[in-house]
Amino acid sequence: MPFPYFIDNTQRDAFVACPLKWKRSFVDNLAQITPSIHLHAGGCLASALETTRRAFYEQHLPEWQALTLGLEKLIVSWGNPEFGADLDKSLPRMIWAFDDYFREYPLHSDSIKPLIHHGRAAVEFSFAIPLPINNPDSGDPLVFTGRFDMIGLFQDALFVVDEKTTAALGQTWAQQWDLKSQFTGYCAAAREYGHPVAGAIIRGIGLLKNTTSFAQVIQYRPNWQIDRWYAQLLRDVKRMVEAYTSNTYDAALSEPCAAYGGCAFRRLCLSQHPEQWIEGYFTERNWDPLAKH
Repeated sequence: MPFPYFIDNTQRDAFVACPLKWKRSFVDNLAQITPSIHLHAGGCLASALETTRRAFYEQHLPEWQALTLGLEKLIVSWGNPEFGADLDKSLPRMIWAFDDYFREYPLHSDSIKPLIHHGRAAVEFSFAIPLPINNPDSGDPLVFTGRFDMIGLFQDALFVVDEKTTAALGQTWAQQWDLKSQFTGYCAAAREYGHPVAGAIIRGIGLLKNTTSFAQVIQYRPNWQIDRWYAQLLRDVKRMVEAYTSNTYDAALSEPCAAYGGCAFRRLCLSQHPEQWIEGYFTERNWDPLAKH
């Protein structure tokens, strides 16, 4: 399989945690056959929020009509996936969360307003930034890409804004973003595109069986953190290229193997002959960092 043309934070996180996991995910392009309801639910909710905001801030539709269009988008985006019973992430539960979100943050009085640039709201903001490292296969510059929910104006300053669904919100949840490379990269990209963001605002949406909770965290990213992040990114990408060209991928064999309920490739690492487990448990997919789902 060829080396990825695009590099994003998901790939960087995977490589730093376990180069072998990165290889299986983004070079071999393996994914579990059973889709993730968590990714599906989050993607559908993001599409609904985007539709609602564009209808209200771009088309200047009444709030009720914007909400109706957003709800329709949520239902259409959901489709008919085959998931097991999961009350925290079912379609009715996500409709409930959508309604709760705009009760918590009404469009007409939300403290964060999307940046309007040339008549367009800066929601579902995508970026692609060439890196000074060449693809080992094509020789073309590698491109750092990504997508976040919004560039917003908050108290006369611009911020990257991203929503995160989770099971529980608390001090631990709030502190996990302090050094998160994902948001440092988002801030760097926004500035590269000419938007001088002060930092990032992460809105947490806590999805429990009988309630929806919310939390908002403000993260600042000074220039020295951006510079440190970029230098680290280049070192990590160079190591990706070196691992690929030498066909040598280190395995974590540590905490990442059990993190977040276990690595998707745990079955392969437990086998002396992992290739015999690929068919039947994994399918091939091409990772697109700019795709909404």
